[in-house]
Amino acid sequence: MPTDSTNITLLIFILALTFVTLVLFLLYLIYKNNVININRNADLLEAMLKAQEDERERLALELHDGLGAKISALSLETETLSSEIDLKFQSKTEHIRTLIEEVRQDVRSISRDLVPRDLVRSGLNYELDKLQYNTESLYKKKFQLTLQGMELRLPYKLELNIFRIVQELVNNTLKHSSASKIELDIQRIEQQLLLTYLDNGIGMNENKSSDGIGLNNIKTRIAHLHPESSMNISSSQGFELRIIIPLIK
Repeated sequence: MPTDSTNITLLIFILALTFVTLVLFLLYLIYKNNVININRNADLLEAMLKAQEDERERLALELHDGLGAKISALSLETETLSSEIDLKFQSKTEHIRTLIEEVRQDVRSISRDLVPRDLVRSGLNYELDKLQYNTESLYKKKFQLTLQGMELRLPYKLELNIFRIVQELVNNTLKHSSASKIELDIQRIEQQLLLTYLDNGIGMNENKSSDGIGLNNIKTRIAHLHPESSMNISSSQGFELRIIIPLIK
């Protein structure tokens, strides 16, 4: 028969797992709501975008070094506990360990989304391929990615902003559109970059504040890239966004 102390220990671990999950969710909500209003002054835009990246870096570090370490410790403690309790509780502890591993994977995934560390080394094309794979495997959405004339690397800041724009578009599609298919086409033609993004969802709701926040973020980044950049949106059938970015200052 399991002792009362064993049952209490098991309950403590279940509560600890619940607490870690809630903290992770709250951190993610804080990040999502930390949005900066549009200002087209170049110096202010630079400062605002840097502030966003710094906040992403801080949250990624907190997730990795803070919650990540606690989750690892919790996993080890649960493994130790499973060898000490009655056999009839083994399946429950195994379930807890499975949940802990799922939380660990969620932490890693969010951390990678916050700071695309492979962008510096491997470039925009690699990060977009990863985003395509994750969207299809995790969310079961068809993601058609077409890259033309993108063999040569772009300046890092330009690649970072393009990736953030695409990331925001994909997030909006996953959260709001009920789409089953995404298409992303990026072409480098002479001294212009042409980006076309489409989904087959319900289109954009102008009255939905979350949609507006995402588009404002995108407009801010486009204005920062080049003063003559342009963006056109159509949402009569699904959602379509076209961006033209001159590559000459």
